[in-house]
Amino acid sequence: MKTIIAFDVDGTLAPHNEPLESPVLQKLYDLVSCHTVVFISGKNTSYLSGLCRQLGIKNVYLSGENGAEYLYPAFFPPKIYKQTYQASDDDAKTFKLIRDDLLSKFRDKIWEQPNRHMFAFFPCVNDKEILDEVETYIRTKHFEKVSFDSGRGLPAYRFFDAIDILPSKAISKGSALTMIAKDTSAERIIAIGDAVNDISMMKVADYSIGIQIEHSTENHYVVKDISEALAVLKGILSD
Repeated sequence: MKTIIAFDVDGTLAPHNEPLESPVLQKLYDLVSCHTVVFISGKNTSYLSGLCRQLGIKNVYLSGENGAEYLYPAFFPPKIYKQTYQASDDDAKTFKLIRDDLLSKFRDKIWEQPNRHMFAFFPCVNDKEILDEVETYIRTKHFEKVSFDSGRGLPAYRFFDAIDILPSKAISKGSALTMIAKDTSAERIIAIGDAVNDISMMKVADYSIGIQIEHSTENHYVVKDISEALAVLKGILSD
């Protein structure tokens, strides 16, 4: 059965800002040799490509900025490149207004991740209170324009170390994964992730594995770390 296996990266394949462990890397080599593997992340595809170069992994799909684009293979220039959305003029104006406002008000407190599509930022110092302050400001001033709760407005995600704001509701890891599955004529999708932005791809998957994250779809497994996730994956693939 032609299978796609989609991995979130930070917090899933490895702890945030930590290297992949050797057993995980060896398992990835094995999976890439037999299946279609996707690395799908809030980071951009340049970041993911650099990661793959260091790992010595080429023949995987990369989807960056929460599914805003994807490419194959992992090295530049890719043979396949697709942007997964088309922002409306109104969304583009709203997105620019919010980005400009936040960079102006919090310019000394946040660092913007270089991206092609979404607006993602981290506190300049490792201080959760800065993100609390920014999130409160967004919810107060831009409550009709941005939603952290899948409501109206542009989608936003709050993480322990960053906030992502997307330029279109059409962007999600689930949408990108669905497109890749169609392109590759996949018969089965398995998604593995650890955060709220991974739920959309778990919903479109036939099987999903959450690292300390739950959702209500069928065939969903909850595990404590990537080692347990890979053990569950092995069982699914052997069925």
